[in-house]
Amino acid sequence: MMFLYSIEVLPEYQNRGNGSELIESLKEITRQKKLLRNVFIYK
Repeated sequence: MMFLYSIEVLPEYQNRGNGSELIESLKEITRQKKLLRNVFIYK
């Protein structure tokens, strides 16, 4: 299980999909390592 509590993107990089790409990359890494079953993202 992965629990991501907070993610921040610098203002000059916001609204470009950087935060979403980071989350997708983290999910892929955990899939490859067979660690991902559930992902909880608290906003």
